[in-house]
Amino acid sequence: MRNIKLVIQYEGTAYHGWQIQPEVITVQKVLLDGLAKIIGERVKLSASARTDSGVHARCQVVSFKTDSLILPGRLVRALNGLLPDDIVVVKASYCPDSFNARYSARSREYRYSILNRSFRSPFDLRHCYFVSYPVDVDAMKEGAGFFLGTHDFTSFESHFGKRDNPVRTVEKLNIFSRAGFIRLDIRANGFLTYMVRIVAGTLLDVGRGKILPGDIREILKARERQRAGPTLPSKGLCLMKVFY
Repeated sequence: MRNIKLVIQYEGTAYHGWQIQPEVITVQKVLLDGLAKIIGERVKLSASARTDSGVHARCQVVSFKTDSLILPGRLVRALNGLLPDDIVVVKASYCPDSFNARYSARSREYRYSILNRSFRSPFDLRHCYFVSYPVDVDAMKEGAGFFLGTHDFTSFESHFGKRDNPVRTVEKLNIFSRAGFIRLDIRANGFLTYMVRIVAGTLLDVGRGKILPGDIREILKARERQRAGPTLPSKGLCLMKVFY
């Protein structure tokens, strides 16, 4: 039996997230159906991240074990011939039996994109959250620094996704602005439900002056969801990298 790793990209607008759900289309289901046609078996897929409905991925890592003898290069060509245009396999490779795309991952990096100007863009409509009001990016950068390190992120977790351990370590949170776009790049050892979108919404509130950068420290300590900012739409979120 071989253990195969895939790196895939997808534009998530048409999908109800990664994970299979009844009666809706998901990226996992489409990929599983394609694999079954090529290798003749239903495999068990492990993914580096269970992206939510509408979220995109530039580097989703998937692994599965199979009895098939198909070579990685041929598998890439065959899958890309079957998959819809909004899902692409970038590469495939054999990996050690111990490798698991989800459990072997050390950290993941996401980007949240905001378009900040007076008019919308029809070309970026599906990939950015649009705001027309002035935003102080320097204040957002100052606020971002309070997220670095290990914290209890209860204030930045969706109510319906509560987990036993809300402690996460944020290794990186960079904010940069160019040509009307504001990008938030965040890397952590794990993320709570909607955590990135709530962090982005809170920092946007800092940028518009609703809260001060230093308030982030108190919001973290409060461990109360209502203290943080809004959950921004999923379309601005993209899985960028996975570190092993």
